Amino acid sequence: MSLEKESWVLVGGLGKEQALWKALGKPLMRVIGSDYILREQTFTPTPWALAVFPEYLTHNYAGLVKESRGILHMSQSLLSCYLAIDMALIYQKPAWILVPGENWKLFFFSGNESDGCLHCLMPYTPPQPALLWKKPDEQWIDLLVSLWNTPPQHSTIWHTPSESETLSVSPSCPLHRGEHPFLEGKIQPIVAVSCGENSVAITPSFERPIDLSAYTQTMKSLVTIRKSNAFFLEIEYEHFTSLIFKQGRCIVKGTKEKNTALFLYRLLVGI
Repeated sequence: MSLEKESWVLVGGLGKEQALWKALGKPLMRVIGSDYILREQTFTPTPWALAVFPEYLTHNYAGLVKESRGILHMSQSLLSCYLAIDMALIYQKPAWILVPGENWKLFFFSGNESDGCLHCLMPYTPPQPALLWKKPDEQWIDLLVSLWNTPPQHSTIWHTPSESETLSVSPSCPLHRGEHPFLEGKIQPIVAVSCGENSVAITPSFERPIDLSAYTQTMKSLVTIRKSNAFFLEIEYEHFTSLIFKQGRCIVKGTKEKNTALFLYRLLVGI
């Protein structure tokens, strides 16, 4: 069997990638993304990986998942979790997913199409800005490592490291009905790099409204709000300026790097 089929796909972003790889006994891994260094506008190098793909997970990586043992997912994007589950379900691959949020969770998908998935438990809803979350506690990593060689027989989610439930298939789950909107790219951010200006525009391909007044109250201690009206906010974070519109669209000024814009979109808008 080829090395690729013996390897796992690790979707990174939390800065725990190398530590997890070591704790699991250094399995073969192909890494998509890693901890993003905003000041350098680049991903943290992962020379220990079998292969590295310096961007965020998209539906274009389905073939990579198909030719692997399974998925490990550790990022700040909830949407990316659902994309990973869509891939795992259609190719019947096991998946370990840290589910981001104010309260993190650990989800294990068995790879069996008759088991429930993350979408069976909670259909995707755009989350709060990732800047509001704390990074997951180390106990989640410890739990994953302790279960790595003897995973549950059925799909399971841990709400706390000591509280879990087995998931059954929901009859309303589109992924189990043979629909794959995440894998088909129907639910994704659309990125457009400006030809003239030093900016990148991100537009969600789905409904993603933002209450700008509530957003201002929640985020004002974390960002600098330069301008506000009924239609958009102009904010500063680090050395970037972003225009955030009430429809969920965002224009990041000061870069032409799409990964920088996506990183800021996760932090400032949430996806």
